[in-house]
Amino acid sequence: MVSHPFMAKDVPKPKPYKGSRNAREIDIFLWSMKVYFNAVGFQDDASKIQVVPLYLEDIATLWWRR
Repeated sequence: MVSHPFMAKDVPKPKPYKGSRNAREIDIFLWSMKVYFNAVGFQDDASKIQVVPLYLEDIATLWWRR
């Protein structure tokens, strides 16, 4: 993890993705996750993949589980 001048608890969490097929919503979710990972210092893909399901809801959660 990369050291940042602020603590991870101060970083706003991304809004959950519910599975909409709207390209704009998908793009915003992916961008917000990228910004979040950079802010909290996640660099390796394995850590990122473990965190993403925490920000999925509804149909997106079902999709992830399959």
